[in-house]
Parts: sequence; C-alpha cells; structure tokens
Amino acid sequence: MSKRLLVIIPDRLDDLVRKGEITERYYNPGNLFDEILLVKTIADTADVKDVQKMAGNAKLTMVDLPAPSFKQSLGFMPFMLEGWVKQGIELARNFNPHLIRAHSNLSSGYLGAKIKKALNVPLIVSLHTQPDVDMRGYTPWWPTWQHRLVYERYKVFENLTNKTVDWMLPVYDAGLVYCKDHGVKRAVTCYNALNPTHISLKNDYTLHNPVRILCVNRLIKGKNPDNIIRSLKFLPDVELTIVGQGELAEYEKQVALEAGVSDRVKFIPSVPNDDLCGMYKDFDIYSSHIEWWGIGKSTIEALLTGLPVVLNKREGGPDPVEYTPDIIKLVPNTPEDFAVAYRALINDQQARETLGRNAQSVAEERWSPRRAEARFVEIYQQALVEAHGVDIKDWQPDYRSLAEINATEGSK
Repeated sequence: MSKRLLVIIPDRLDDLVRKGEITERYYNPGNLFDEILLVKTIADTADVKDVQKMAGNAKLTMVDLPAPSFKQSLGFMPFMLEGWVKQGIELARNFNPHLIRAHSNLSSGYLGAKIKKALNVPLIVSLHTQPDVDMRGYTPWWPTWQHRLVYERYKVFENLTNKTVDWMLPVYDAGLVYCKDHGVKRAVTCYNALNPTHISLKNDYTLHNPVRILCVNRLIKGKNPDNIIRSLKFLPDVELTIVGQGELAEYEKQVALEAGVSDRVKFIPSVPNDDLCGMYKDFDIYSSHIEWWGIGKSTIEALLTGLPVVLNKREGGPDPVEYTPDIIKLVPNTPEDFAVAYRALINDQQARETLGRNAQSVAEERWSPRRAEARFVEIYQQALVEAHGVDIKDWQPDYRSLAEINATEGSK
C-alpha cells in the first residue's frame, strides 16, 4: 500500500531554496510516507529537485494553488473562496491522502479544513505564530488600519481551522494559550524539526580576537537588531555578523554607519542551513532581538551548538517560558544593556563556558532534531490509527521511535 500525505503550505519555497533553508525530511518525518502532494497557497518558481530533500524518500509532487487575495475575495468572504476551495478538494480527491498536514491555521489551514470535511481525512495543523499577539497585537488600527483589517479578517481562516483540526501543533509553548482561548480541542507543542545532520558542537570556549558575535534573524519589524549593532560602540574588541534579510536591511546598515561601527559589522543576506549549522561553533556569543512570542529556530540551533546566548526581554511580556536563565541571558533592549551582558561573558570564561554547555545539554533534551522528528511521527501515527484504524506495524519510521530515544537517553 502506498502511504500518501497531503501537505498544504503558505510559504514561497523559492525563498527557502535561495536562503538555503531546506531541512531534510521536514515534510516527511521518519520517512513515514511514500508519496507527498505539496500544495502551495502562494505561487512560486521552486523546482521539485531543489525541494525533494524535504520529502525524504517519498515521491514529491508540487502544485501551485494560490489563495485569492484580500481584494479578490472581498475581505476573505467564504463565498468568494469557494472556487479555490473546490480546486483544492478536487486535487485532494484525486490524490486520496491518508493524512492532511497544513502549515499555519490561515489560508492553508482553512483549505485543509475544507478538504477534511469533504473527504473525512484527519487534519494536523502547525501553529507558527500567535495571531492575537504577533499580528493583531502589534498592529494598531491607526495609522495601520489597512494591515489591521487584513489581520482581523484572517479570523475567517482561523475560526474554521481551529474548530475542525484534529491536532493543532504550536511550535512553542506560548501557542497553547492561543489554542485554549480559541477552543482548539487538542493541542500539543511540537518544536520545529531542525537540521538533523549538520549541527556541530562547540567544544572550545577560548575567545577569538576580535570577539565574534553572531545574530541570525529576518530583518523585519519585531526582529530589529539595531540596538545590538549600537552596542558595539562600547565594545571596541568585538565584531558582529548578521545573517538575514528583510525590509530593514538597508536601515540596519545605516545604523551601523551612524554608530561608527560599520567596519565591524558584517551583513550576510543568506547562508545555506547546512553551512549555517556548521558555522555557529566558530562564534563566541549568539545574540538576537525578537519581540514575537516564541523561541526562534535560529536560537534553538545556537543553543544546540552550545553557544552562550544573549536575548532581549520582551517589551510586551511575559518572556517565552523557554527562556530559562540557565541557558539564556536576558537583558532590556538597549545598547547599553546588551553591551554589559556581552562584556560580562567576555571577561569571565567560566561563566561563558558554563552558560554554553548548560544550553547545549538542556537544548539536546528539549529540542534535539531527532526528538522533534520522532514526536511528529508519534502524533501522525496516532492520528492515522484513530481515523483509519490502521495497523501501526505498517506505519513505522525508518529510525528509532521517541520511546526508544527516551529509554536510552532519558525523557524530558
């Protein structure tokens, strides 16, 4: 029997290919499935051969099915979405999936919910943002009323997805608050499955000269590292590498110029994830600024490497529950506070090494790629058993289960 998975995503895969963010088996944890139909609710130009790695051993087919825009659908009115939904249902009916997996509870989750209702197939949705906080919470009605109106109308997608989904999987614990507030019947935190083969451990905590700080982040509102850049005014023996791109890229370069530190700030738009995961160990400190309510993928990669990590306290509070002081040093978002934190770690090798080694140990227990992948496999298996009564012996991953990992390495 060919095992089939329908995956619905809102991402531009050509952007992921360009940035090198192609994670092995991301869409096919444990190589559970033989065939994957990947439906994209936004058009792009990615070639299937550049994405195949994310499907593991499965035969991958990709289809563009762009969701109608806000204007085209008169503000996401359901009757204006019907034609698009029918196309999605027809694609799914021809493919005949055993399971539907949607990334986000917006357009992709909505389409997945409609397909589930039509075909009676279990639906699993991952929650990558907290719409109440990360979207509506940071967008006031005035003067940004146009953006706020779009975010309000996203509730059309959210409401149907939230009440239809079999499993909602927030990628960080704070997402469980959103799920509880919106009546999701079953929600479990499942951190993003990270690069399973290229994360290298940091074993030498001797400082470089000059000291190397790494920041990996999209350069967008809510993830603005300008105060990290300005902190270098107080740290003449430090250089900063920023990996990322976005609408604030030119602004950040201007900040570096105005602060008089442009000769010590290196901007790299993108690095393939395999290479990036091998780079972390070659830095002394990892630092980032983020106001979103959750722990970022790059931060987890740095923790898994064993880098000492310095992050900002969230202005809106509270800080994510994952930000425990034994693995992350939190500071107010000011140049002076970042500088004080960096200097303390620079001047105290024991503190620097202890923070980094604690980070690696705790991160391995909480977020190791094999544990994350095994957790997804476990949930997929349970959904298949509940929906189809399948024999679980026919749905086994091609590596150790979460139970086996816990038995040999300890459970969380």
